[in-house]
Amino acid sequence: MTYQDRHDYSRIPALTLETLNAYVETGRPPGGFVFAVLTNDLMGAFACADPDNLDALGPITSYVYNRIPGIAWKTAERVNEWIEGGGARGRFGEDYASQIPQLVEPS
Repeated sequence: MTYQDRHDYSRIPALTLETLNAYVETGRPPGGFVFAVLTNDLMGAFACADPDNLDALGPITSYVYNRIPGIAWKTAERVNEWIEGGGARGRFGEDYASQIPQLVEPS
């Protein structure tokens, strides 16, 4: 995988990208694979990944690092606080989009 491939978000499965975006925007709880990625649980992510997500793990982790606010990932405590707070909308109100990096829509 090249450096450019790691940042090719079009390789992320649409459902995974929808899950990440809904988590960021509204705090919708993700499933086991995305929760493992968000909490830096490499073993858990590999254990839960389907073949498509496994192939896209590089772009998925790049997306988390570059597009999701740092206060919303890294530890289970941060992830759960983000969920309980209603995501970016709950934290920042209707103007939430200006407070977070631009999300990529699934294609």
